[in-house]
Amino acid sequence: MKSKDFSISIESMGVFWCEASVLVAVFGLLDKIVKAELVSPLYAGKTLSAAVLFFWMGIVLKTWAKS
Repeated sequence: MKSKDFSISIESMGVFWCEASVLVAVFGLLDKIVKAELVSPLYAGKTLSAAVLFFWMGIVLKTWAKS
């Protein structure tokens, strides 16, 4: 059985990764758009897949903390 403090810290790490996924997705693409650079499908795919990975890590941590 996990202690309450451990569960809270794991859940907060999950929240961090979920928020990081949004920042990666938004600012990763927004940086290229603001600089008026070409956003290739490969770059967009890598950025969005990294964001999905971070989001998935956050969901796993949040779920684990509540179990």
